[in-house]
Amino acid sequence: MDHNSILDKLSVATEARFDSFSDRDEVQCFQGTRIELLQQIMEWAMSPSQKSIFWLNGMAWTGKSTISRTVVRSPEDTNHLGASFYFKRGEGDRAKAKKFFPTLTRQLILRISELRSGVQKAFDQDPGTASKSLKEQFEKLLLQPLLNLDQFVQQTRTTVIVVNALDECEHNPDVRNIIRLLPLLQKAKALRLHIFLTSRPEPSIHLSFSKIMDNDYQDLTLDKIPEELTARDIQFFLKNQFTKINRDRNITTNWPGDDVIQQLVTMSVPLFISIAPVCRYIANSRWEPRSRLEELLTDQAKYVSRMDKTYVVLTQLLDDQDNDEPEQQQLLQEFQKIIGVIILLATPLSVNALSALLGMGAEKISNRLNFFRSVLNISDNQDQPTGFYICRFETF
Repeated sequence: MDHNSILDKLSVATEARFDSFSDRDEVQCFQGTRIELLQQIMEWAMSPSQKSIFWLNGMAWTGKSTISRTVVRSPEDTNHLGASFYFKRGEGDRAKAKKFFPTLTRQLILRISELRSGVQKAFDQDPGTASKSLKEQFEKLLLQPLLNLDQFVQQTRTTVIVVNALDECEHNPDVRNIIRLLPLLQKAKALRLHIFLTSRPEPSIHLSFSKIMDNDYQDLTLDKIPEELTARDIQFFLKNQFTKINRDRNITTNWPGDDVIQQLVTMSVPLFISIAPVCRYIANSRWEPRSRLEELLTDQAKYVSRMDKTYVVLTQLLDDQDNDEPEQQQLLQEFQKIIGVIILLATPLSVNALSALLGMGAEKISNRLNFFRSVLNISDNQDQPTGFYICRFETF
């Protein structure tokens, strides 16, 4: 079996690479922003003493994918990038795990030719390996070929694999299996694999990480980054965008001024990437930018409408096909009862306080709220307040 025929046997998700045509318009972090965070990630990626997995998590619109694209295209990482898989909900093979490991393997072979013999052996033993269970795919197409490298490669090298938006993989059991299997790649000694993984803080993903060893991964929650750092970067981005708008539209005054920029910053924190579509809305060449900005500031619904798709996806999580009709109705009623109280409260309450107020078990409240970690600040301590990260979901 020659080199090309091995690659042909690996059924891959062609659009899942970080540089795929379908993602050609996706942006990176604006230069001069996220400096501390990007430095931390790059230090992890390049250091041989770091944990093998870096899990970057955060609610919707906090910029996980933007950060991921910046990391994968950075000069420091380009020479160390082995493979990437960018999950995307509703996008065929990119929304499924079936081709996840074959896709990574194919990219790794193109970077590390010594892997070829191990993958060839797997296909010699079973030509249908690429369509087996996730566990078999992982072991035969990735783990065993990597272990075989130990006899061919004398010097250990660091290689980075980027897995973006794991929460957008459609089948939760597959997500759990991926998280369970990836730490096993540490067994390979000739190739030091570092895996940079991003996702929303979904309950199933939290649970899966809690079941692997602490020394296998480190995590960073974007929502926990100090607000002053996020506000600083958003302000920097806004000032640059308005400078460009003023130049392009021949606006000679210092428009819109520091007070208005600060108002936009306050509206956006901590949703870093929510401000980019707002700037595009204001800069639309068919309209007068001053009036567009005024509309946004006076009509919050226009701002909310730019994030509705995110919240629709979240509410669809409640539509569980495994529930019968009475169970589904109960789930919806409990959700409305809990979320309704949180929206109406001027001061956030803890899960235990909500339990006492609603006459509902704390465990049940925690379970219902877990589905909305992307917009709710939920502490593992049931005595800590629970509230919205932002007000936009309330309006929605």
